[in-house]
Amino acid sequence: MYFNFKKSTGILLLVTTLFVTSCKEDVVDADPISSRFGEYVDIPNHVPFSHAAYNFIATDNGLYFGMSTIDDDKDVESVYRYTLVQSDILKGKWISYKHDSYFDYFMPLNKKSELHGNQEVMIYPSATPGKIPVFKIVNMLSGKVIQEIEAPWHEFLDPSGGKYRNYGEIIKDGKGAEWALFQSEYMTDDKNVHIIKRKVGNSYDQVSRIVAKGELLYAASNNEGLYAISPTERKLFVINPESGHTTYDLSEYYDAQWDLYSYKIKFRFSNNATFFQYQNKVLKLNEGNKTLSLFYTIKAVWGGAQAGDFCVDNDYLFATDGTRKELNGFHKEVNIIPPPPKTTNQEIFMEHMDRTTVFQAGELETSTNPDDKYIYVLDGVKGRILVVSKHYI
Repeated sequence: MYFNFKKSTGILLLVTTLFVTSCKEDVVDADPISSRFGEYVDIPNHVPFSHAAYNFIATDNGLYFGMSTIDDDKDVESVYRYTLVQSDILKGKWISYKHDSYFDYFMPLNKKSELHGNQEVMIYPSATPGKIPVFKIVNMLSGKVIQEIEAPWHEFLDPSGGKYRNYGEIIKDGKGAEWALFQSEYMTDDKNVHIIKRKVGNSYDQVSRIVAKGELLYAASNNEGLYAISPTERKLFVINPESGHTTYDLSEYYDAQWDLYSYKIKFRFSNNATFFQYQNKVLKLNEGNKTLSLFYTIKAVWGGAQAGDFCVDNDYLFATDGTRKELNGFHKEVNIIPPPPKTTNQEIFMEHMDRTTVFQAGELETSTNPDDKYIYVLDGVKGRILVVSKHYI
């Protein structure tokens, strides 16, 4: 079971970024709201083209990402956090946690309440044959592991009629509820059995049983519940603790040329809808009336080297092709990427090329704080974050 498109995205980002020549300069402007298309914040301890930053996630006052490095000839995984200070956005505070071994994924646990000091992440371990996976909760402020959770197990039936245990993954939803996710090793009628449980007290109660080919990609709801995408069957499952699950067909949005990107999973939330990326499309889910619709198609860049990225706040969708689209009203679209400068000054031209290319190729986020004035773009190869005003035109 995968929660993130980490490794493939990192490779594609590296390939894309190698096309770009950067003309880096010291930050002069203290505020990205200016005539310039954003300013950079440099990632500490990052060696360009050697270290890779990935899995960009925003909370209400912080930006998170993972970083792979080599330390004493060993692969090291770290989680970095940048505090967002809206009054001086380029002067935030960096903290990091270096894990003692390779991990598969991490997730901030308090996306809407970190402003009050709840800066905790869950570390997802890589599978090691013969060992029970242990999930760790880390306090980023202290840099210490504050809880270890041994992976729960579920007993499945094998084709011979016997039973076997499979260890599951853990995920926490927007309300803090803990879920356990299991997938059968054997297939029934060419399909896998997926069991979803929710922790109640000290035990896990089964909420849903989904039969689908291959893996499911899970994401936490902004409130109670989970989402799961089946890339093989092209379906979305919305899992609710009270009513099991609701199924949505994604087939009409599928495009064979973007098949690889069926495995990217990203869900983001406005105050009245859920938006998620399927291949190069951003779909809008209204769980109140149970409708699913196409909201925006991200235009391919760099010959289709990647499917692009998006983020939303309560007013706009932002996409890496430069589009800012209203979520309400007439859904007006504006392109915020500036045209090439009319100049013979090579330094100015290269600066423009550098920033617009990073915007188009990077991972895009804005915080869950409705008063956030900026969007943030992770350049994981060169080790920097581009900060751009939401209202730059």
